[in-house]
Amino acid sequence: MLFYWKEIVYFCKSTPKTLMNLIYMKRYATIIIFIALAMLSCNKKRVFTENKDIASNFRWEKNHSIEFTPQISDVSAVYKIYFVLRHVYGFKLQKFNIKIILTPPSGKAVKKIFTIPVFDQNNKSLSDCSGDYCDLETLIEENFKFFETGKHQFKITYDMDIDFLPNIMQVGLIIDKK
Repeated sequence: MLFYWKEIVYFCKSTPKTLMNLIYMKRYATIIIFIALAMLSCNKKRVFTENKDIASNFRWEKNHSIEFTPQISDVSAVYKIYFVLRHVYGFKLQKFNIKIILTPPSGKAVKKIFTIPVFDQNNKSLSDCSGDYCDLETLIEENFKFFETGKHQFKITYDMDIDFLPNIMQVGLIIDKK
């Protein structure tokens, strides 16, 4: 019985020091993990990213254009431009067209039409879904060059013969340096 008592006394004397060491180790581990995640999440090539909500009942109305105004400072770089769509699971269209009017600081607008695929040839969704919400990120320009520095306006509308696109929550634009 005396041997058992000595073990309890030894454990109680050493426990506060051991607990303090564990607390310090957890603090350092948390700090190290936070720094590592912060470094991994930084995308140094990302120039612009923004998503805008569709205001009317998850319906992107035909007359509703979405505008983005990125600041471009490096005209020597080549860029990748992505169209981003957040939609509700169960989007039915195989693909749809968008029209982008790009207006540089000089005011000389350029219009382009892009086809955005929602499903691949095997009828598998190209969206990344989590529950009922899905994100679709589509590369629309792989080697794009801006010729002026300053704010460029991207005005995006969908270009189809229907009154609205259903189940749309957000539209976005991403610009990365290549």
